[in-house]
Amino acid sequence: MDAIKKLDLKGHLLTAISYLIPIVCGAGFLIAIGMAFGGSYQAALVQGEFSIWDAMATMGGAGLGLLPVVIATGIAYSIAGKPGIAPGFIIGLTANAIGAGFIGGLLGGYLAGYLVIATLKHIKVLGWAKGLMPTLIIPFLTSIIGGLVMV
Repeated sequence: MDAIKKLDLKGHLLTAISYLIPIVCGAGFLIAIGMAFGGSYQAALVQGEFSIWDAMATMGGAGLGLLPVVIATGIAYSIAGKPGIAPGFIIGLTANAIGAGFIGGLLGGYLAGYLVIATLKHIKVLGWAKGLMPTLIIPFLTSIIGGLVMV
């Protein structure tokens, strides 16, 4: 039980939710205002006739569609810091692409964060490559591994 408490799963989730709330509010208001004035959600605004209300509803829908990405990125960032942002984002996009939804984003965020921690602990590089770890090596390795696990 102490090992689970040490992981601080709830704390990482709450950190990610604090990043998520402004997106939910902004996107929700865009949809609500757009639809209240007669707009409709369209998967893609194509050339042709559409109103500002159609555009607002579509932007809001697109924003809410990115919630798995945002939650995964927030959780990974909370767990691993800056090196967790890129893997969390990519694994969140993967969760979105495979239709795993919000729960897939949650699981993907934990996966990304703990993969980054494991990579930092177990992958050792030469001195000249240490600067590449947080910006290149860690995002690349953990994105591949985590993305394939999600798929």
